[in-house]
Amino acid sequence: MHLREKQVAEQQHQLQLQQQLNRLQQQLEAQMWLTTSNSFATLPVADEQEQQLPSQPAK
Repeated sequence: MHLREKQVAEQQHQLQLQQQLNRLQQQLEAQMWLTTSNSFATLPVADEQEQQLPSQPAK
């Protein structure tokens, strides 16, 4: 009986760790995606400002 309870407790602990890991993974992916899309978004803008393209009206 004690062994069974210990196994159940161990499984629940493993499950909690797995869920925490999944959340961390999602946060990391979201952060990396944001970083990647931000760098892609800012690169052309910086280029346009440096070149002062006439086709882009000043805001």
